[in-house]
This record gives sequence, structure tokens and C-alpha cells, in this order.
Amino acid sequence: MELENVSKSLTNFTLKAVVVTVCIAFLIPSLIPEFKWVKTLQGKLIIASFIQNPSVLWKLAEQQEAEKKYKDAANLIDLAIGLLEMNCSASQSLLKYQKKRDYLHLMMEKNKK
Repeated sequence: MELENVSKSLTNFTLKAVVVTVCIAFLIPSLIPEFKWVKTLQGKLIIASFIQNPSVLWKLAEQQEAEKKYKDAANLIDLAIGLLEMNCSASQSLLKYQKKRDYLHLMMEKNKK
């Protein structure tokens, strides 16, 4: 008799787990709106501003540079420079980032032609 109750509760649990999984997999994603603002320059900068590590911003800028998105790369480097200035970093590391920014601005000008 007790084994029968365990079997029923296991069946009920499995059924509930399947229903919850289906809800999570199909219903919830359809209810979440698409954030088109994330694809804009302002949205990208807002998200990037949450990154508090200039090295990570440098790597992201390198990826953008490899895709020839020099403006986006320059914006990321500008954010990194702002972080370095905010934290009173050494002038050597600040100079490295400024040179990279100048290079990216030069590449932006070359691509405009």
C-alpha cells in the first residue's frame, strides 16, 4: 500500500516537473520583450559602462577592431580611459590606452574616405 502511494507521488512530481519545464522553455521567452535599444550605440555604451575593468574593455575593443568597427572600438577605449583616470592609474598605462584611441580615430578617418 505504501509503495503505491510513493509511485503516485513520483508520477505527480514527474508530471509537475514536465509542466514547469514546458512553461519555462516556451512561455516565458515569448513574454520577455525584445530589447532593441541594446543594439543601438547608446545601449552598447550603457552595457559596457557596467564593466569596471579596463583590460576587458581593451579586449572588447580589439574584437571590434578586428571586425573593422573602429568607432565602437574607440568608444570602448574611451570608457577604459575614463576608468583609468577615475582610479588615478599610472601615466604609462593611461598613455597606452590613449595611443590606442588615437590609432582607432585615425582608422575611422581612413575608412570614411
